[in-house]
Amino acid sequence: MADTYIPANGEDACRGIAVDGNDVYIVGLSASATNFAVPPTGTGYVQSFAGGVTDGYIIKLSGVDQEPVWSSFFGGSLGDYVYDVAVANGEVFVSGLTFSDTYSNTDCTEPGNSGFPKCHSGNWSNDWTSSSHPNFFIASFDSDNELTWSTYITAASEFVTPEFCDLAVRAEGATTNVYLVGTASGAGLTNFDSQTFGNWNISPALYSGWISVAFICWWESENAEHTLKWASLLHSGDGNRSISVTADPLTGYIIIGGSTYTEILQDVEDYCTQPLSYEFPLCNSGGLNYMETTNPNSGYRSYMMAFDQQVNPRWISFFGNDTYARIVNLAIGGDYIYACGESEEPWTLWEYDTESELDYYKATFSSGNGMDATLARFAISTTVGIAEQHEADAFNLALVYPNPAQGLLNVELMKRADELSIFVHDATGKLVYHQQQTNPATVIQLDTRLWSPGLYLLQIVVDGISQSVSVVKQ
Repeated sequence: MADTYIPANGEDACRGIAVDGNDVYIVGLSASATNFAVPPTGTGYVQSFAGGVTDGYIIKLSGVDQEPVWSSFFGGSLGDYVYDVAVANGEVFVSGLTFSDTYSNTDCTEPGNSGFPKCHSGNWSNDWTSSSHPNFFIASFDSDNELTWSTYITAASEFVTPEFCDLAVRAEGATTNVYLVGTASGAGLTNFDSQTFGNWNISPALYSGWISVAFICWWESENAEHTLKWASLLHSGDGNRSISVTADPLTGYIIIGGSTYTEILQDVEDYCTQPLSYEFPLCNSGGLNYMETTNPNSGYRSYMMAFDQQVNPRWISFFGNDTYARIVNLAIGGDYIYACGESEEPWTLWEYDTESELDYYKATFSSGNGMDATLARFAISTTVGIAEQHEADAFNLALVYPNPAQGLLNVELMKRADELSIFVHDATGKLVYHQQQTNPATVIQLDTRLWSPGLYLLQIVVDGISQSVSVVKQ
């Protein structure tokens, strides 16, 4: 074990860390124009302190002894903050906030005019959003530490703090999927570059006057080119914050956590559809998801969201008390999603498995003022609506919607099939429906109007591979 300070003569903070084999990347912010603990060094992009209250920094440690092999400040002359870092396919991505409102007059090298580092060639890019608030940015470096991409995204909400900007990556062959969530200023959405994809595309034009709105951007990176695939608001209503994002390496499902004080909730018959103005969406596509659907009457309440690779919602639920609670960070390990956060009142304590002797559990909320840290674990199998998995290729066999169902239930195949079988069992295990097709259409519709209300298990078999989805009939 080893530990150390990163000392200097100003205020400095570490905000993010990522590991890639024997390499460790540390990012943060520093007010130390001189005497920074790891002064700019190494090859590739190496920038000196540019000015302002703080500059962002990136430090790379390598080898058995974790010696610093690369260090650079990052930003312009008006204050910059690097908040997160992620690595995939040998590419290092960083994100954060900047007050530096002018791009550098040089491209992909150290700024020549104290402007913000610019690197647009072959990449998606955006201009500064005119606002009194800082702008989100994203940048990337190759394995030689050369800057390959750097751009503004949109203006941040005035309530943004370091944890309100998060970055995640997922390698898919030679392609790296890059996800960033943040909390934007309604006034800054005029320059938000919406990119339509899949079934969830909320226009920022409706919310230009609001204080804070949650958003997500999804880029694909390959051969040093970064293409915007999806950019959307996550939900309607004011006071929404997206704080953390992660992606399941197997399924590609996108998991998002945050907080909201939106009080108008989506009607149950509209679950798993894009919300109307001012509504907070909810979704229980698999029928087995953990759900909290009560109104957050005051203060902020945590929420969780899950989308598949086609941006279909699979799970959206509140979580925790409704005075002040939020999800701050997410991680996926094995078959579980882990969510840590904070709460101002007792948490949903009854969700503890009283028979487990392995789980840590603190049964009481701390007395006095302040916050308690919180930790929760969710099973991926029910969160994304997949109850049975025989082979890795079974993920994304089909999408089943709407769920809950009242009339026609759509089974949408994700790829062409030669043979298809569909079995439907009720809660007692009785087979209530079966059909078999050769060369089926992409979308098969089941009429549920004669089904009794309740829970059903839908088994879809495509060319010998099986997927089971729970369906609720209302």
